[in-house]
Order: sequence, then structure tokens, then C-alpha cells
Amino acid sequence: MEQKDTLLQKKFLAVLVAALVLGHTASAQYTLDAVDQVGFKKGIHMNGSFNLSSVAYAASGIPARRNPFDWFATGSINLNLFGISAPLSFSYTNAQLSYSQPFNRIKIIPQYKWAKLHLGSGYMNFNDYTLANHVFTGYGIELTPRQFKFMAMKGTLQQAVPYDPQNPSAMAYKRNAMGFLAGIDKGKWGVELSALQAKDDPNSIPVIPPTATVFPQSNLATSLKVKTQVTRWLRFDATYALSALTTDNRDGTVDKESTGTPGGAYSLLAALYPKKTNTSYFDAVDLSAGLMFSRFNLQLKYNRVAPGYTSLGAYYTNNDLENITVAPAIGLWHGKINLSANVGVQRNNLDHSKNATNKRIVASGNLAFNPSQHWSFNTNFSNFTMHTRVRPQSDPFYVNGLDSLNFYQINQTLTQMAMYMWGGNNNRQSILLTVSRQQAQDETNAATSTASTSTFLTTNTGYTYMQVPHAFSVSAAFNYYTNKVQEIKTNYLGPSLTVTKGFIHKLLPVNAGVTYNATTINGNNAGNVLNARLGASFSLPLAKQAPAAMPTTPGKPANAKLVNKPRHTFNCNLQFTSKGAYGANAAYKEWTVNTGYVISF
Repeated sequence: MEQKDTLLQKKFLAVLVAALVLGHTASAQYTLDAVDQVGFKKGIHMNGSFNLSSVAYAASGIPARRNPFDWFATGSINLNLFGISAPLSFSYTNAQLSYSQPFNRIKIIPQYKWAKLHLGSGYMNFNDYTLANHVFTGYGIELTPRQFKFMAMKGTLQQAVPYDPQNPSAMAYKRNAMGFLAGIDKGKWGVELSALQAKDDPNSIPVIPPTATVFPQSNLATSLKVKTQVTRWLRFDATYALSALTTDNRDGTVDKESTGTPGGAYSLLAALYPKKTNTSYFDAVDLSAGLMFSRFNLQLKYNRVAPGYTSLGAYYTNNDLENITVAPAIGLWHGKINLSANVGVQRNNLDHSKNATNKRIVASGNLAFNPSQHWSFNTNFSNFTMHTRVRPQSDPFYVNGLDSLNFYQINQTLTQMAMYMWGGNNNRQSILLTVSRQQAQDETNAATSTASTSTFLTTNTGYTYMQVPHAFSVSAAFNYYTNKVQEIKTNYLGPSLTVTKGFIHKLLPVNAGVTYNATTINGNNAGNVLNARLGASFSLPLAKQAPAAMPTTPGKPANAKLVNKPRHTFNCNLQFTSKGAYGANAAYKEWTVNTGYVISF
């Protein structure tokens, strides 16, 4: 009995010490994986890793581009206390780093079957229009019993940052929020309703100067998502979102003249969130339809986000845009030929409040042909066209001869690849050829303008030989790149060679490589570059098989016990760069040495 009490005291002491350590950790995350799995029989287990690395640098002929020596220490430890998992991590370096705001975060996530609880600092995701993976400090809950789904949260999205005259834009109010998501998914159909209400506390900053440009905001964002599988081959998805944003919630004046905002949905939101003099309403819609057959698919998508759409539960939302996308795909010849395309049109300035309107047309197509296990071909073409129409501002003292200025940008890219592979499981060889051509063109309708065209061409030819049993491979390649921008033509060409070999039963892989590039600009030497690298790493086993113990039950074989051993990994990489002199530029050389040690336990 005394031995049991002593054992319990030791375990309790270990838990207490671990709790004290975790409580004083700068950055920690606690996860309670499964409440029903907690028990003293599981005992205390620990695993993790520690990484210590350094970078040494030296240069000749040019000023140093980085510190002569930097070192980094990172680590992660996972403590499992009687079934409770408590991971924590840290990092430290001598490099000069700047942080906008130090923070301490603790997250506890107890979970039991389909119920999960969020405590501390964490994030939840409803959708892109309400709560979108925004970190908050507070509490939340997730319930997913069978086809039902319910999520709710309450907490602080943003901490207060006092006014600093040296950096006035960094001022921030404390932002509190609460929200929920409720839905049902029956497979063939489903519905989700979500809402988020966020409000800045105007009293969270003690001193606010009259010249401050940051104001306390309030926001209510809601969304409704539905999906339905009409037939086996036809599916529809739709999402509609509304957002009401008050740019300064200190003004409590209700805009009575605007309570009758057109549109039933806006009127409903206005009833839930009364419109003030500085309140604006926005909406967003996502529609998609899919046709799915055995060898043919077709996706139709429509997306429209009103100008100014904002949710305080999202870090950023793309707004003032309308997208229409058509994406067909077809497979032929028992899947050996696959064709796919994507055509989309995007435009902005939906409310015509800007002087310039952009319209983008994106079209791409891909052809993949695999006639056998040895041959593989792929062709990809894309065309990106952007049309910008600029309306000149009116000037009573100047008559513009143009009603508008049209600016066109056309970008076309064609990429082709051919590969041939042969050999068996032990010896493999392959030859790869890749060619890519890109052309960009700009032009306007102004009488004095001239079209500007830029072309880029990239080719690569490579050969690879592998001996799998001996962990040996060698690759040789030749690269050629040229581009012409206006009257400047630049060429890069040169070979490369890479060799890899594993030693000591593949525990010590060594790799070496060299690349040489000759560069010319309009036919003149622009400096030749030589890169050489050598690297090696050595690892000790993570675990080993212990001898089988004596059988405890007659007639049953004994099982070998897996004994965990720490895994040690050492690595070292050396890189040398040399660039020749050209014109008024002197030659220079650079040396970089990376070393590291990792222990996993």
C-alpha cells in the first residue's frame, strides 16, 4: 500500500512540475486529445526533437551580404501525462529579428468523440465571409454528431495597442467577437448558416489624439450555404453572404432616412443591425454547378463580392470583383489521353466609382498523353489578357480628345515536356526535355504610344541514371534561357552535374554538384557564374529490435520488444559561388557553410 502511495505521489509531483514548466513557457499549445483515454495506466511519456544549426559566411570582392556567423536553436517537446498530450516548442537565434508585438499563447483542446472544446488562443473557420481562420483568445465549441455540425466561439480577435506618435498606424482597439455556425449535411443535400458579430472597444485605448486615423469599428457578417445533388451527375452549390460594417461605432446616430434600404435581404440585416450614419452594407455570392460523368466533367462557377465587403473575422477579403469560370475535362483512350481547360473572366469597379476599370480574361488548356509506361508527353498553354479602361477626369480648362484610354496587357505561355524512361527496379534511366516560351505585350489606343513586346524562352535537357540498391544516382543537364525586353536581349546557358551516393548502409548520404552559367547581354559578356556544392548527413537509427523475451504463456511465442533510441542526425553543406568580372563590375567569390545537429527522441 505504501509503495502504491509513493508511486502516486511521484506521478502527482511529475504532473505538478510539468504544469509549472508549461505555465512559464513563452509559446505553448496544450491539446487534450481524448478525455476518455485519460488514465494513470498510460503513465508519463515524452517525445520531441532539438535542432541546433549554424551558418558561416565569407565573401571576397564584394561587401558581405549577411552576417559572418549565425546560429539557430529550435526544439519541440510533447509531454503525454496519463493520456493528456501537451506539446510545446521554442526557437532562439542570434540573428537580428524584429517583432511587432510579443505574445504568449496557450491553447487547450479537450475532445471526446464528436465534441471538441477550444480554450485559450486558437482559431476556428466558418467560411471566407464570416470567420476565416482568425486567431482569437477565448473559448469555442465544435459538435459534429453524424450529419449535424455546430460551431460557436466567443473571445478577443485583437488586443489593444496604445497610440505611438512614432508609429500612429499601429494603434489598435481591443476587438471582441462572438459567432456561430449551424448546419446539416445529408450527403445529397446540405445547409449551413453562420454569423459573426465583432465590435471594437472605444475605451480600450486611454489616450486618443484628435489626429488619429484609426477608429473603432463594428461588424455583423452572416452567410447561408446550400448544396444539393440533383442527380447522380448534376450538383449545385450556392453561398450568399451579407456584411454590415460601421467604421466608427462611437457615433450612435441612427440613419433613419436609410432604414428602407432596397432589397429584402438588406432590410432583414438592417433590422438585426440598425444602420448608423457611417454604416455600410455589402454582399457576396458564390454559385457553382458541376456535371460529372465517367470520362467527362464540367464545372461552372460564378463569384461576385461587392466593393468594400469586409468581415472583421477575416484577415483579408478580396472584394470589388466578379468572376465567371468554365472548366471542362475529358479523358480518352482508356485514360491515356487527358484534356482539360479553364476559361475565366474577371472584372472590378462593379459600382463604377473608380476612374479605371480592369477586365481580365484567363484561358488555359492542358494535354497529357501517356501512350506507355516508357513515354510521357505534356503540353500546357495559357493566355492572360487584361484590359484597363481609364476615364479621364473632367477639366473645364482642357478638352481631352479621347473619351477614354484603353490599355491592354496580353501574356501567353506555352510549355511542352517529353520524357522517356527505361530500366528495371534496380537500374533506372530517364531523359527529359522541357521547352517553355512566354510572350508579354502591352499596348494602348493613344496615338503616340507604341506596343511593347517581351519574349522569354527556356529549354532544359537532362539525363538521370540511378542504382537503387547502391543508393547511387547521377544527373546531367544543359540549360538555355533567353529573354528580350524592348531592345535588350539576355542569354544564359550552361551545364550542370549532380552526383549522390549513400554510404554505411545508406546512413551517410553524400551529394555533390556543380553548375556553370555563361551570361551575355546584347552579345557582350555579363559575367560567368560557377556554383559548386558538397553536402553530407549522417543519421543513427531511431529504434532497434530488442531480443525476444521468454514466453509468459506456454505455447505462445514471445514478442520482440521495440526499444526506442534517440535518433541523432548530423549534416554539413558547403557552397561556393564565383562570378567573373564584366564591364565595370569586379569579380567576386562567396563561401557558405551550413552545419546542423538534430536529436529526435
